[in-house]
Amino acid sequence: MPLFGTRGAASVTGFGGLAKLGYLLRNSLRFRGANNAYLSRTPSVTGNRKVWTWSGWVKRGQLDSGGDDRILFSSPSQSGNDGIAAIYFDSDQLHTYYDTSGANPYGPVGPRLYRDPAAWYHIVWAVDAANTIHYVYVNNELVSTDPSYYPPNYEYSMNRSGGYTHTMGTQAWGATNYFDGYMTEINFVDGQALTPSSFGKTDPATGQWIPIKFGGAYGTNGFYLPFTNTTSTSTLGNDFSGNSNTWTVNNFSLTAGVTYDSMTDVPTNTSETTANYCVINSTTTQPTGWGAATTFSNANLTGYMPDSGTDAPAYGTIALPRSGKWYWEVIITNSTVPGAVGVSESSMARPDTTGPICRMLYSGGGTGVSFASNGFTNSGSYTFFGNATLGIACDMDNGAIYFAVNGTYVNSGVPTSGASKTGAIFTDLLSASPGGGSWLPMSYGYLGHVHNHNYGQRPFAYSAPSGYKTLNTFNLP
Repeated sequence: MPLFGTRGAASVTGFGGLAKLGYLLRNSLRFRGANNAYLSRTPSVTGNRKVWTWSGWVKRGQLDSGGDDRILFSSPSQSGNDGIAAIYFDSDQLHTYYDTSGANPYGPVGPRLYRDPAAWYHIVWAVDAANTIHYVYVNNELVSTDPSYYPPNYEYSMNRSGGYTHTMGTQAWGATNYFDGYMTEINFVDGQALTPSSFGKTDPATGQWIPIKFGGAYGTNGFYLPFTNTTSTSTLGNDFSGNSNTWTVNNFSLTAGVTYDSMTDVPTNTSETTANYCVINSTTTQPTGWGAATTFSNANLTGYMPDSGTDAPAYGTIALPRSGKWYWEVIITNSTVPGAVGVSESSMARPDTTGPICRMLYSGGGTGVSFASNGFTNSGSYTFFGNATLGIACDMDNGAIYFAVNGTYVNSGVPTSGASKTGAIFTDLLSASPGGGSWLPMSYGYLGHVHNHNYGQRPFAYSAPSGYKTLNTFNLP
């Protein structure tokens, strides 16, 4: 099934889901830019200040509109701004920055845009300042084509001891410009400028670039962060390289609910519960007649519907297959006026089009829930007060959809009833989409609604019905 990511010229799409074999990853760490989440470490021993390699798998969340740098990895200033080295996104391009006592080259390493919210990108930043060159790769392709941004021969603060704090997810020379998205499989090698073949390989069956375990020497300040130790928030930053170069975790959470940041969203198809997950599509253009655009945050799992009098939608990146059974949740907060959750025909996620919607309308003020759609038969009602967790269970084997409010299915629905479709709110999803089109997860609201989507990359508030799967690439037919 398609992953509805970015559209438009000059954009680069990463990998939606990799083969179900080989070296399989288990966890990623969600960086919530709105919560100022970042990692930090202050080296206690000086390593090589001119030569290093940073390798990481990155899935972007909130995109930037220019001027909002999204820092991946950086070292701080030594005097004034001298000594800074950094790699980051700006205007959806990859940038590097090197500050010295002389030249201070900074800017895009190449012209390409990286704005696919459904994709994982493997980024390698290999620096050899002693020879005034760097190599930046994305998915095994060299993208650093502009020599005007190469690093001068200089001893940067990278790998320097004596109080020089390095950061991932924000800039090290004054905490700001926070990254929003996911990272996993972070390898840093002190003293070597390596190629992507040290960290990945091409899958001979699919032609896709996939991760492999790094087998070389890490060097003095090298580290490996798989983010797999979830004993506490502090252990999320544990170094598994053998060097004990553990990172301090700042503003991350393991508290159950919408702030939980240890995710099973990864770039490998590891299992039914660990793969590349559906998120909100932050590149979608508003359909004709809809209101101001939704603001996306928390690595594309939160949609803030603007404080205006017209609806603003949020769509998922993975279309529902036309078979199988699928479950997800939308946690509604700040809901004093009506909104909706459900599915939308995929054409509505494209500019200047409309299509069918199958939705549960709610009123958080307690005036009840109704069911509506374009051309469907409505059924049932349910009342709840205040905020709620709304569950959506789509049985695409039988074309039925069920809705739950705080774990209780409306209309006495039985999602496991199969062909009898007991209590299903709508029963003809397979025939209702014009031209056999696809259905997308959808929610919408206005006047400050906050919708927190959960497709299973973190624990559900309520258990999925038996036989229902999460929306990720492992589970797609």
